Amino acid sequence: MPTGPRPSPPTRCIKLVHHGSYSPAFWTNVLWLYATGSGEITHSDLLDLASSASSAFNDQLLGIMNDNVILESTQVVLYGPGDDVIDATVGDGGVGSTTGTALPANCACCLSWQIAPHYRGGHPRTYLCGFNVEDTSTTTSWSGSFITNAESAAQSYHEDLESIGPIGDGITTIEHGVVSFAAGGDWRDPPVFRRITGASVDSRIDTQRRRLGSDRS
Repeated sequence: MPTGPRPSPPTRCIKLVHHGSYSPAFWTNVLWLYATGSGEITHSDLLDLASSASSAFNDQLLGIMNDNVILESTQVVLYGPGDDVIDATVGDGGVGSTTGTALPANCACCLSWQIAPHYRGGHPRTYLCGFNVEDTSTTTSWSGSFITNAESAAQSYHEDLESIGPIGDGITTIEHGVVSFAAGGDWRDPPVFRRITGASVDSRIDTQRRRLGSDRS
């Protein structure tokens, strides 16, 4: 990790945060968006954006997740000129759609987001918990049918995000991507937004052990 404070994201970048539960565990997924256009983006615009992003998660990703999964809230944080930051949060409360023998909360499905540049560490990733034993083929891998369904859901989620807009006078379209803050061991000045082109799903069952909280035993 480079020394010193991390630089601010580029102007008009938006941090998208989905918060949820998988009783009794809690989870958070952070993604990045970019708002094209030149007009002022208002708080009302951000509320509309958060609602649309929440609907995308509800409509696409929750469709492959266990019915113990709940999307509690969706937050968007806009980085404006200088140090201006505006955020908005909605709580839609979507619920997973599948039934079965629930996997532990530390078992994760890895969505690998495709971008044009290649660099050490691979593509940006999103880790989702809340799936079923029936979604696996071995103790280390997901089943072929689950991978197909998950890739379709991730691609549709990506497309739903990019179909948002226009919103008000400030947002023409939304681009789904990732912000590169560092290169070669140093902070970028300024950071670079890179647009995502698609999604794939790792066959391996991954882990997110640090998200289960402290050991209370």
